[in-house]
This record gives sequence, structure tokens and C-alpha cells, in this order.
Amino acid sequence: SLDSAILAALASEPAHGWEIARRIREAEVKCPENRLYPVLHELEEAGLLSAEWVIQEGAPNRKVYSITELGRGALVEHRRDWAEYVRSVSALMNPVIEVQGA
Repeated sequence: SLDSAILAALASEPAHGWEIARRIREAEVKCPENRLYPVLHELEEAGLLSAEWVIQEGAPNRKVYSITELGRGALVEHRRDWAEYVRSVSALMNPVIEVQGA
């Protein structure tokens, strides 16, 4: 989900929206531009992210997002859920073929 991708993109260091989108795209995950900012705001409202405006001289100010401790806990859960999903789908897609007579 985009929630998981955003949390993972912010796990190592804070970033502004464009940088978050770049990190997600570099991982070859689809990041619909019209969904990024609404999801960032939802995660902020849920307490999973915090944000602060960074004033830049000679450039527009940027809102920089950071993952919170609550967000880190959610990321651990997302990663656990993802690993279970991958195991389940892999078992379905690649069933073990029993050898007859073994």
C-alpha cells in the first residue's frame, strides 16, 4: 500500500513530498501523484508522521515529513503483514509437487 511505501521511504531520514515520491519511484513502486499528499496528510493526522515547514532562502518553503515512533511501530507491522502475504502468495503460486512413490 502507499501507506507502507511512504513509511518505509521515511524510515532512514526525513524528506519533503517530492523526495518521498522519488524514493518510492526508485524502488519501482507505483506512486500516483494525486494520492501522495492526501496519504501524507492522513498519516500525519493519525500520528504516524510529523511535519514541519523548512524555510529556504531563494526557494519556496518545504514541508518536511518525519516518521514518528508510532509510525515506526506501524512500519514494523506493515513489514510483518507484507512478509506473511508474500509467503502465502508464494505457496499458492509455487506449490510443492510431491514425487509419487517417495
